[in-house]
Amino acid sequence: MGKGLSNFRGKDIIGFDEFANGGLESIYSMTGERCPLIIVGSLERNHQHAAYGTGKFGSKRNRNFFGSRKDIEKILRYSRPYLDEEHPDFFYTTLDDNFRRSMSLSMTRAYAMALITFQFLNQYALNPDKTVILFHEVNGARNSQYANEALEIWLKQYGFDTPHFSRRGKAERKVPSIAVADMTAYYLAALRFFGDQKPNWPYRTRKVNPRDFLKIASELQNK
Repeated sequence: MGKGLSNFRGKDIIGFDEFANGGLESIYSMTGERCPLIIVGSLERNHQHAAYGTGKFGSKRNRNFFGSRKDIEKILRYSRPYLDEEHPDFFYTTLDDNFRRSMSLSMTRAYAMALITFQFLNQYALNPDKTVILFHEVNGARNSQYANEALEIWLKQYGFDTPHFSRRGKAERKVPSIAVADMTAYYLAALRFFGDQKPNWPYRTRKVNPRDFLKIASELQNK
């Protein structure tokens, strides 16, 4: 999985990351609510070397994202400019505990990535042969290998041979499309659990129902 980003120049890249683990625990400790797994796909057109975004809106490095109410107020102010103006090309899905228990960890991630990829291919008329999928390594190399294999099955089952690769380490900082997906997932969580529209999920037109997998895949095949 070691291809450098220079090999993808001129490609459309869909980067994936998620809001999970420590983030879910932070939400629960502050609200008493269970946050589902949030998986985000962010589109980078023609590999423009997109980054987190401006330092003002697009960096978690200088603050604890859910450390205090003051932090949350700042996050909520920054969320809309980031998602509306800087990085509007995203889709996301949420997977609750019941759904996640129905599959293995690797299969769950692969399912969500295939679902969102199909939505991008549908809504943006991307060329599958000129599109690349990159995702943050899932709980170690072995699980990432399983996720890659499962993703391959989902894609090929519907006639697509889109290349896909996992990225290790601090991919949410080093790989632009993954960085944006990571940041987007945090902003979506903040809006859902602390924003004015709670308990509704924000950006409903960008939210993909995981149970619509067959419908979305069939629509894509019939185009």
